Amino acid sequence: MSVVCEEEPTVEAASTAPVGNVFDWNPEIAKECGIPADFEPSEAELLMIDHVEPRLSGEEVRQLQAMGREGQDALVDLVMERHKRVWNARNDPYRHGWNLPHWDPIKAALQTHDEIFVFGANDSAKTKFLARIAVHVLFRRIRWPGMAQGPVKVLCVAQNDNASKQIQQSAIYEELPVEARRWNDRKKKSRDVGMKLNYSVSDGFTGSGFVLGNPRGSQCFFRTVAQWRDGTLSFEGAAYHLVCIDESMPMSMLQALQFRAGKSGGKILFCFTSINGFDSICKNVLTGATVEKSLPIQSVWLSLMLLFTIFW
Repeated sequence: MSVVCEEEPTVEAASTAPVGNVFDWNPEIAKECGIPADFEPSEAELLMIDHVEPRLSGEEVRQLQAMGREGQDALVDLVMERHKRVWNARNDPYRHGWNLPHWDPIKAALQTHDEIFVFGANDSAKTKFLARIAVHVLFRRIRWPGMAQGPVKVLCVAQNDNASKQIQQSAIYEELPVEARRWNDRKKKSRDVGMKLNYSVSDGFTGSGFVLGNPRGSQCFFRTVAQWRDGTLSFEGAAYHLVCIDESMPMSMLQALQFRAGKSGGKILFCFTSINGFDSICKNVLTGATVEKSLPIQSVWLSLMLLFTIFW
């Protein structure tokens, strides 16, 4: 639920604050916006808002303050919008979540490529990116040419049960629309809406998956590499619109999932951290590859990616 201030806010906190502090997080201004008192933004979130909505310069702030009531009101509006933006990004990332700059080229590649491999360091927000894409595909916010019609099926694969519940399923749940998470919190749930979603922090999603009521019948499944090693039957039969793979797997497993995705015009999104070097899948993907574009490292974005994961 987005925050909307229906009553005129108190302006003194922002309009008379020192120039250097006027855009800092202010609990009193947050309260005026209806933001819960226990909400405290992380360092990563404050860095993101400074990038998405850069602060005015000191001279620009002084000019507004010198304009009297009209200028002060304009300054308050800017400050309050920043506070609401930070809260909305946390409260409902499905609609208002932050978008890291390197995510857009990957999302664009989904329109033209069947398989996308994303190699990155630890704590570079790969799992969060996978969750964002998975949820947006489930709700058909992301589509591509040749994608099969009907209820969407997304498969999310982690290394083992602990990684699935503690990391992958948690990330997916956080990316669901706020109304879906509120539905999960109900003690009594209507059975006529088609929604089958039960999540807890300790146990993840009941039944290792969930079904949406709208779009009706869209499903998300959670499986692990450990299950594949124990036996492949749990992966048989289904055709998936999207397969999200967090870290590596046997080549035979990837080949089986490629077949399952191909049956419905689906995509493979594979994220990998080469802690112990490249494996057979990396070798297969990178052999013969050429560099199409090279960019210098930007320390600010490296910091954002690390902080986004550490503090989220």
